Amino acid sequence: MSVFEFYASINQSWMSEGRFFPLAFYMYFLFYIIKSVIVYKISILLMVLLNITLFSFFIKTITRSTFLGLTAMYLPACFFQFRIPHDPILGFHWLLELVFSLTLLSLISLLFYLRSTKNNKIYYYSMSVAFYLISTLIYEITYLFIILHLLIIFLYSKENLQKKIKLLLPYVVVVLVMGITSLVLRINAGIGGLNELNEGAYNPSFVVKDYIVLFFKQIIAAFPLSYISFNPSSLVYIQSIHSTKFIISGLLIILLNLLFNKFVMTVKSEQVSREVNKVLIVFGSAFLILPNLLVSFSPKYQTEVNWGNGYLPVYISYFGLIMLCLPLILRMFNSFNGKLNRGVSIIFFLMCSTLGSINYLNNSVVVDELNRTYLYPRELVLDAVKNGLFSEINSSSKLIVGKANLWDTTAFYNLYSPNKIMSVTSMDSYTNQALPDQYFLNYGYYENGLSYAMISSLDYISTIDNKIHGMSGSGFQIYIPKEEQAKGIVIDGYWADPTIPGSLEPFRLTFDDLQPHLVNGLATSLYSYTNNKKEIDIKSVSVNGSGSFGISTFINEKDRQDLVLISSKLDILHKGFETSSYGTGIALDSVSLLSKFSIELLVEPFEEQIPYAHIFGNHPGYNQSEGFVLQQKKDEKNTFTFSYGNGEKFIDLVDLDLLPNEINYIVISFDVDKVTIYLNGSLMNNIVLKDHYKNSSMPFYIGNWIQGDRPFNGVVNELLITNRNIANEEVLLNWKNVSQNK
Repeated sequence: MSVFEFYASINQSWMSEGRFFPLAFYMYFLFYIIKSVIVYKISILLMVLLNITLFSFFIKTITRSTFLGLTAMYLPACFFQFRIPHDPILGFHWLLELVFSLTLLSLISLLFYLRSTKNNKIYYYSMSVAFYLISTLIYEITYLFIILHLLIIFLYSKENLQKKIKLLLPYVVVVLVMGITSLVLRINAGIGGLNELNEGAYNPSFVVKDYIVLFFKQIIAAFPLSYISFNPSSLVYIQSIHSTKFIISGLLIILLNLLFNKFVMTVKSEQVSREVNKVLIVFGSAFLILPNLLVSFSPKYQTEVNWGNGYLPVYISYFGLIMLCLPLILRMFNSFNGKLNRGVSIIFFLMCSTLGSINYLNNSVVVDELNRTYLYPRELVLDAVKNGLFSEINSSSKLIVGKANLWDTTAFYNLYSPNKIMSVTSMDSYTNQALPDQYFLNYGYYENGLSYAMISSLDYISTIDNKIHGMSGSGFQIYIPKEEQAKGIVIDGYWADPTIPGSLEPFRLTFDDLQPHLVNGLATSLYSYTNNKKEIDIKSVSVNGSGSFGISTFINEKDRQDLVLISSKLDILHKGFETSSYGTGIALDSVSLLSKFSIELLVEPFEEQIPYAHIFGNHPGYNQSEGFVLQQKKDEKNTFTFSYGNGEKFIDLVDLDLLPNEINYIVISFDVDKVTIYLNGSLMNNIVLKDHYKNSSMPFYIGNWIQGDRPFNGVVNELLITNRNIANEEVLLNWKNVSQNK
């Protein structure tokens, strides 16, 4: 498609989500032009330096103080904190830097217009409005920046009220047009609190508590050392930094502080008026608060942003907090004379040196951690591809990755591989079962261990709910960048027969079992293994103890046309299974339940069970004591206990004696503060709950639990979980249907 068609398609996608920022499309041009990571990072730093320079000039312009302007240029080194999530300096295509530059240019141009006596000063005014318009077309948080323009006009214009309002009018028009457009798009998209479902990143949440909490998280994140204060684990990484880095960074920061201190002390500390201090406080508060007001409505960031982890607009809040510090610094320097003033200067120097050093080391740790997470694994798999890992694939091949990273896309691999592929998908979002020409890619970067990239041709795939639960093949190719590590390699896994569930036999391969690839008679970093007599459980393969995705479950979900239980629009899960051998269990999606929900189960247990045989559940939860479970009561054969977690402990609700080798119908219906339990159409118990059920985000397991050592011996004929209560009449009707269909 042409660039205009591409532009239209991208913006149409944004607008369907209720977003209107058509000039944010600039990012595609940016990455079309800049293809080097180093050049890109340098460009971000240049944009940051531009922001600092414009900010310093803005301070000098509104205060007419060289001392304050220089101090404003210096302080960001103590305030800018790198964070692992959502960092506006480490990435995000100049977004906040560009928006802040446009905002400052708009405000400075407006100031020039108000102070200029020249006939052509209207150009300054036009530029100010244009810069503001462009900023609103890039990021919606700038809508509220009209308040900054209002402050400039009402604080610095000498005109009467009517003319001041007239000056503000073009900015008001910009906000109204942009705001109404965004509102219409959001209404058209069915979001903005105007429909029943109010979820997602761009669907504003009007829960006051959640809004206030996120707002204060954003404000606190602007304060120096807030990230390291709320993430003390960073201290552990700082301790691991080599002493040379400590010394070099400390000396460099001390030198910069000395130079700045000496330079500033040559500038006369002007006595500024109280009005200037008030202006700094007003503008500082505005820059601190305004960027965070709109983003705090987002339910996505209300959930994702933790204390100390500010979302992108915190970048502008840094500058607001710096403005609030300037009056205090100026007062500190001007309150003393002579030797005392020099003493204050030394104290200020020590504070900034200490703060700057700690901040630098924290930022360094974050960069190292991000490199380990994103850069080094990406470079590893890229080197593997360039060294022939994809030599056997072709344009009809489909690639499956174990854990999809940001770069695991068709475009990425086709950009660097001489052999092109058709598509890339992950184990969790797999849809196509057409074989052959399907490959599984698994790779891992380990700083202090063996790093590798492995690709396997697949002969058999077993799926449930478009998630891969079993994969087998006859061999693999593996890329190991360091030859000395390759010689110590240990590859563990299982032989498997996909036609016989549970038929697994462990194996171990070493370097001697691998066949090196030769190029012009010379060994490369690429090795291979093939066994035409046995199938390998590809999912279970681990390299030096890493990389396994668990033992395969080679079953297919039963495509049942005879599901008996009554379905509804509120169904969360409704499945039937034809297997009685579950292996490590069938892992389905996690289930999120409301205060009212019901579980219905048709299950046929066999005579023999192991202790704690697990029929279904999602316990214990990632935070412990979450979710629920139906499992055998220790070794009491076919007496199964249903338990649920309240976030602090598990509570046993009922023991059910199930009939072996017969279909049993179980109903467990939660209703806010009580639960009703039925077995085979008969009411077993009505229980008043003292504690509410705590949702678990773990996968929902059938036939075993997450650790894989409690297999259930029997058949789960049908399972229905729904966000509603089951009435007694419906239970009786279902039991009648079950009895007739046994």
